[in-house]
Amino acid sequence: MMRSSATAMRGFVFSSLALLIASGAFAQSPTPGDTPEKQIATIEARLGGRLGVAALETGSGRRIEHRSSERFLMCSTFKF
Repeated sequence: MMRSSATAMRGFVFSSLALLIASGAFAQSPTPGDTPEKQIATIEARLGGRLGVAALETGSGRRIEHRSSERFLMCSTFKF
C-alpha cells in the first residue's frame, strides 16, 4: 500500500511540474496600454467561452473583475 501511495505522489509531482513548464509556452507579452480586464476579455474571446475572474491585490487593494455579476455552474468554477 505504501508503494502505491508513493507512486501516486510521484506521478502528481511530475505532472504538476510538466504543466508548470508547459504553461510558459502559452504566455504572451502584454501589448503596452492593455489593461488586465482587456487581456481577460481577449483570452475569453480566443477560447470561445465565458470566463469569470475576481482578483484582489492585497498590497494596494486593487480589484480586477470580469463577469463578476454573472453566475456560473459549480462544476465550472475553480478557484486558485
